[in-house]
Amino acid sequence: QFAQLLPHDVEARRSFVQSGGLQFLQELNETVGGKLTEFITQINNCYPPEVVEFYSPNYSKTLLQKIDEYQPDAA
Repeated sequence: QFAQLLPHDVEARRSFVQSGGLQFLQELNETVGGKLTEFITQINNCYPPEVVEFYSPNYSKTLLQKIDEYQPDAA
């Protein structure tokens, strides 16, 4: 149902994120496969990639890794 509704309804997309639905799908996506993965991909495609990445389980680890690797310019 969401995969059909979200592409056409901005308020539904916003509500899905605010209710924790997108985050839940990202967590679920790491443990499932098959047809469910296809539906999750369809829903993810309704959002900008950076939003999907933000709600992915490993996002905080990715940010911490970027901090570790960052070399600021010495002034």
